[in-house]
Amino acid sequence: MSDTKTPKHGTGIEWTKRPGTRGETLNPIRARNRETGKLGWFCIHANPDCINCYAETLNVKGGDSGGNGIAYKAQLVDRVEISLDEDRVTQPLRWRQPRTIFLCSMTDLFVDFVPFPWIDRVFAVAALAPQHTYIILTKRPKRMRDYFNGTPQPRWMAAMREIAPPADSRGVPLDTKNGALPNVWLGTSCGTQKTADEFIPDLLATPAAVRFVSVEPMTGPVDLYNGDPDPRLGGHQATQTFLGEWWEPGAAKNSPPHHGLDWVICGGESGPKARPMHPEWARSLRDQCAAADVPFFFKQWGEWAPGENSDRAQTRTERTASWSVDAWTFENITASYSQEMHADDEPDLWRLGKKQAGRMLDGRTHDEFPLVRGCRT
Repeated sequence: MSDTKTPKHGTGIEWTKRPGTRGETLNPIRARNRETGKLGWFCIHANPDCINCYAETLNVKGGDSGGNGIAYKAQLVDRVEISLDEDRVTQPLRWRQPRTIFLCSMTDLFVDFVPFPWIDRVFAVAALAPQHTYIILTKRPKRMRDYFNGTPQPRWMAAMREIAPPADSRGVPLDTKNGALPNVWLGTSCGTQKTADEFIPDLLATPAAVRFVSVEPMTGPVDLYNGDPDPRLGGHQATQTFLGEWWEPGAAKNSPPHHGLDWVICGGESGPKARPMHPEWARSLRDQCAAADVPFFFKQWGEWAPGENSDRAQTRTERTASWSVDAWTFENITASYSQEMHADDEPDLWRLGKKQAGRMLDGRTHDEFPLVRGCRT
């Protein structure tokens, strides 16, 4: 017996499973291997967060889900033929049941090889299918900002008229401003303080109904406050923060602030080469969100998790102090976070695997979603 309130999900990605909607992925940007003809996807590593990219692993491995066997490296771009799958782009128009759609889960919609006219068609369909919610995650927030701020009116409106003439009333782009749509959430992915400081300003300068950050894989501490200390927030600040009102560096003195982040996702890394996430990093992010009244979603521990997340006795198979990425040991990474944190402070982490590690943070799950209040500027 089916339950319309809890529809079956088409993806296992936790943050697409919003109540009353079906979680889904949609990948209209395809890449054909010029030598073998195999169809899959393509992307290019943007920073060290991409080292163990799950999408790249699936694409290289192939199998039932597809894949063209090509790694996501810039020097291999000539080995693939990139295309827009028109049938997949328009697929949401044929879905009646409301869905929360993770768009381009296998690549980045705003990578340089995706031309703006293709992106126009994606947003045109989103406008014509207002029953669905699109979640777009990019490591190229500057190009995303350029896309939305490059024209005086929504650039996707011409594509919308091509896909569905004005007489077609399947959808109406209500409450749009500068290309923003009420059913499109825009986010950027950053796993360290460096990428957060680099990416979030461009995101916050982009108009959207919901702006969010995915701190996954979290490979270092991330502080989303960046101004003068406020003792109420543990030494952080409240007047200028990524989680509240925010002004661009160099903005005019009387210029209005941008609204800060509406949602924060946090997660550790999975896979055989996964880097562990220090529990204090996740707790800090959770507490920052609680102090600023911003919804927090804890997606997963990944490969490594605290011992209390295990439902059976464990034998430590690897010490977190022994793993290294680019010659960084756990002690090296935590030293940059706190001068008082040493290898002896290493948390009780166990290599449990993603499934057993689960999603419990200090004994509870965090499945908070943002409320859509209208398009942000």
